[in-house]
Amino acid sequence: RHGVWRAVSEEIIQYVEKSVGIDVTDGMTMEEISQLNHLNQLQAEGEMNLVAVSSTVMDSFYILQKCSQRALATGNNDSACATVNNVVRVIEEELLAGVMRPRIDELPSQATTLSQQGQAQLNRLMGNPNGGDKDEQSEILHSASTVLNTVALCAHYTSELQKQVDMEADEIIAADAELNSGEASLRQIRMLKSCCDTMVESRSMFQRSLEVGLSKFASSTRSSIHNQIDKTIGSSNTSFEMDEHDFQRTEAVDPYVRPLLALIASSIATMNPELSTVISLLMCDRIAEFTADALEAAYVRKRFTLYGALLLDKDVRRIVAFFSKRSPTTKDRFRRLMQLTEILGVDSLEEVYDVYDAQKSVNEKSELQSKSSGNRYKIKVVDPKEVKRVLALRVDFSQKDIQAIKL
Repeated sequence: RHGVWRAVSEEIIQYVEKSVGIDVTDGMTMEEISQLNHLNQLQAEGEMNLVAVSSTVMDSFYILQKCSQRALATGNNDSACATVNNVVRVIEEELLAGVMRPRIDELPSQATTLSQQGQAQLNRLMGNPNGGDKDEQSEILHSASTVLNTVALCAHYTSELQKQVDMEADEIIAADAELNSGEASLRQIRMLKSCCDTMVESRSMFQRSLEVGLSKFASSTRSSIHNQIDKTIGSSNTSFEMDEHDFQRTEAVDPYVRPLLALIASSIATMNPELSTVISLLMCDRIAEFTADALEAAYVRKRFTLYGALLLDKDVRRIVAFFSKRSPTTKDRFRRLMQLTEILGVDSLEEVYDVYDAQKSVNEKSELQSKSSGNRYKIKVVDPKEVKRVLALRVDFSQKDIQAIKL
């Protein structure tokens, strides 16, 4: 009799599981099992072949979307909240922390090899055939690019999933409002909306991880660019205290910008075929930013005549034009450097007031536009104290006259 009862109990459990999607034995829902199975498949395929990761991410988000839709379709607030919360947990703990972050952490070691690859390409461009192991470098580049593309894809799919769930939650809330009223119903509505809003933070987590990965990956070119700037513009043999003849001769030879842009172009060309369009633009912005910082660090150690300042302004404009062709937002990365060169190139100290006022107006408009568009990047600009330090680099301006300036 006891054995018969056990068999019947097992049949009942199986029936309940199939009917409501709950595994009574360990408390896991069938939806959760399905989600975790796909994430386990993602990790297994990712360990074997990173090419498979992106396609499996698409499949995984499809499953997460279906799980959310089925829960919301029941019209039961508790069921919907529980499933949405679990979807968020799977996205953050299993997908982001379990699959993507470990691969992002591996990017620094890959950056070293990519830096060597960029330098090797520059050597070939400049007539030196020595390079590294091309197959190994290409594989590292492919793996790192796949990681960044996939993290960006996860951020996009999380955003789309959040919009879909939020829209369907609104339909449930509208239907519930027709049938129920009172404080209890309002609490349930707020609870469901709160669950949906947590996906916004999930997307932000992917975005922050992507930014970390981009910075690490872009650092693959940082050292080679810094070295190029240090041995040309930043060299102790390079002087910007020049007359008109020196200006014309240096402009004709172009000893600084041409090799720098050749190096940057080779680095970007190495990365771009492997990266999505969005990631390529973001990567270009990162490279532009630390190029601008390195150039500023080199220039502020120099002294300038008016002709030296004019050459600097011309060189910076060429570099900005080079980056702007590849990404329209890179100009913001050079805003501070362009303002420095504009101040440095004034004909007289009286002209500084008009130049600085115009820069201040542009900065204020840019700040308002950034806030309205939700752009989190803070544009670097020149403040009043720095104006005097920049003018002090000019050999033809006296310190007494510079200190008398009131901005």
